[in-house]
Formats: sequence, structure tokens, C-alpha cells
Amino acid sequence: MQGVGVVVPIFATYDSHPKPEARLYFYDAMGAQFEATDYAATGSGSPAVRSILYYENNWGAKPLQELGQDEAVSIALRALDTAAESDTATGGVDRSGKIYPLIKIVSYEGITTLPESKIAAVFKKTVA
Repeated sequence: MQGVGVVVPIFATYDSHPKPEARLYFYDAMGAQFEATDYAATGSGSPAVRSILYYENNWGAKPLQELGQDEAVSIALRALDTAAESDTATGGVDRSGKIYPLIKIVSYEGITTLPESKIAAVFKKTVA
């Protein structure tokens, strides 16, 4: 049986001249807006994701804002996989079907979707 849920859209953009350098805004399901400093997570699996991001940002090899693309994708996949293990409402990687989540990269060049082959390679190398 499926529960009743709320879909919260994700709005993403890139500002080439922000002050301070990076800003992240988080909107909850009721429309409230919050400015987050380094990361945000929402939904039923978000407590696990926030914990992983907090740990990585404070005690990981480097702060989240200094990660390269592959490192960031790896942490995102591990966080999603962890959340999906403990929360049936969170979709993760379907290992048997080899179905991976969509990952978008927001940068100065625009918003791009990572190819599934790239996501699969990072997943197999750092998560599976």
C-alpha cells in the first residue's frame, strides 16, 4: 500500500557573481524558504542523508564545496543508497535492474544531466 505524499520541486540555477560565493535555498512542502549554508535534504529519507552530508562536510577528506564532480556524485549515491536501506519511501539504486537515479550538475555552463553510464561507473567504483 502506498502512502500519500507531497512532491516538492527542485529549483536550481547558477549565479556567476554571487556574494557570498555560494548560496543554497531550501523550500519545504508548505512553501517556507530557508537559506542553507552548505547542503539541504528533504523527504522521509532526509535524516540519513543530512547525517551523511554533515559528517562528510565536517570530517570528510574535504568540505563539500571543494569536492570534484566524481566525489560529489559518489557521496550523493552513498547517501541515497543509505536512505533507501532504512526508508521504503526513498528510491535508491535498483541493483538487480541496474537502474540508477537521475543526477543533474548545476554549473556556470548550465544544467546538465549525467549520463547513466557515468553514474553506473561511479556507483560500481565507490558504492557497490
